[in-house]
Amino acid sequence: MRCSMAAEELRMTARIVGDEGEVTAFNFVLPHRDDRVLVTVDGREELEELGRRPSYAYQLEAFTRAVRTGTPPPTAPTTPSRPPS
Repeated sequence: MRCSMAAEELRMTARIVGDEGEVTAFNFVLPHRDDRVLVTVDGREELEELGRRPSYAYQLEAFTRAVRTGTPPPTAPTTPSRPPS
């Protein structure tokens, strides 16, 4: 992961490498500015665009759904497990 908040342009790129390929998200913190994700498998690259909605829009939708339906948000707190006595 490479991040800088001191640069002239805020860019936060994440690259995840696995056994069968890799994924690079060019600006995962600000998807409304750059929603590109590069998927590389077996040397073939495919550039995907995931949608330029601000991440806050998803948070607001989850909150609204929780208030209206009682469905816990995906980041709901969990009860920590206790070790056996």
